[in-house]
Amino acid sequence: MSERTENQITEAEEIPQGCPLLRISYRIDARAQRDISKRARIGSLTALFAGILILIAFIVLSVLDEEGVLLDTAFHVAILLLGAFLFGVGLIFYLSIRKNIKNAEMLDALNHYVFYENYMEIESDRRGENIGKVKVYYPDFVKIREKGKFFMLYPTAATVYPVPKEGLSEDEITALRRAFRLKTGKK
Repeated sequence: MSERTENQITEAEEIPQGCPLLRISYRIDARAQRDISKRARIGSLTALFAGILILIAFIVLSVLDEEGVLLDTAFHVAILLLGAFLFGVGLIFYLSIRKNIKNAEMLDALNHYVFYENYMEIESDRRGENIGKVKVYYPDFVKIREKGKFFMLYPTAATVYPVPKEGLSEDEITALRRAFRLKTGKK
């Protein structure tokens, strides 16, 4: 007999279907991508502006300290590197997020989620064509977070399925928290 992990089920084992807890369809468009990436956009803009301010401070300090009396060279270089780093990271992340928002509009993605007590089914459509269906047990997710208007389900570290809470009743949100085994509504 082959070995299997705790969450794998062989074909011979019977999986009780049960009734779905909830069905949700969610279109991942530019508006949705903006909602999902709101914190990341704020963080990238903060880093970008902090970098700009530090670079301005570097220029001002360099002009005021032409003789090198006030600050040593190592401190000047540290200020320059910190400002350039924050500016660069902020700019790269901001541009990446904008590209993701633009790509979301072009993909015309629609995810259909069906939630059961121990697992969920995800069916994805792109540009009106079904591209696949998958069944995922909740313990198999890398992480499940509740952030603002969404439950964020991560089957891998680089993939996320956003599940909107908008339009759900408190009982439905509570049922999802229970299924995901989240302790509170805030994370």
